[in-house]
Amino acid sequence: MTIDHEDRSIGCLLGAACGDILGAAVEGWSAREIERRYGRLRGFLDTDRGFGCYTDDTQMALALATSIVEQGRVDAAHVSARYAEFYEPWRGYGGAAHRVMRALRHGADHRGTGRLQFPEGSFANGGAMRIARVGNGIRASEAVAAALWAFLRYGSTPEECAIRAVGFGGDTDTIGTMAGALAGALHGAAWIPTRWYECIENAEHGRDEIVALGRKLARVSIDR
Repeated sequence: MTIDHEDRSIGCLLGAACGDILGAAVEGWSAREIERRYGRLRGFLDTDRGFGCYTDDTQMALALATSIVEQGRVDAAHVSARYAEFYEPWRGYGGAAHRVMRALRHGADHRGTGRLQFPEGSFANGGAMRIARVGNGIRASEAVAAALWAFLRYGSTPEECAIRAVGFGGDTDTIGTMAGALAGALHGAAWIPTRWYECIENAEHGRDEIVALGRKLARVSIDR
């Protein structure tokens, strides 16, 4: 089966959402705790965000993708505005991210917000969890390394790739997001199990909008 660029673009976004949702319910758990409770976690679980709801990882990735579609390039000021617009505190943002989003909403200059919490710059994995929409790599962290390991080991079986990535424990929603995005970019969207696809939230910025956004993103050529 031929997988075209549009299918890969849609698959990247949907795969990220699926990995995010899968990992969200066990975020902070150790690999041993996950294995003891679920073996390998293969289905979405309910969380305090609601069943099938993604976290800040997917929300920020969608904000970035939306900005790229609207601008035809990566524009820092525009991306920052979209982050602030999409921001919903209940999605699970970290403390530093809350501070940045609130500052942006109050008109702060995006060129200074990145160092509000960490004057020397952050070495967290926030950039990695949404960078697949741009298509470039950045500094690796433990979460990035876990996602890459799962992809390299199980990338030919994308569902298993996401499941194994979440099984590492720790920052499971972010690891799942990155592994799912990589799997979707390689295999398109057809691999996503029906039991996952049909349970992705589908209100504003939900499943149908993600698919439509993926189609638009596929038509963008970032050459500057």
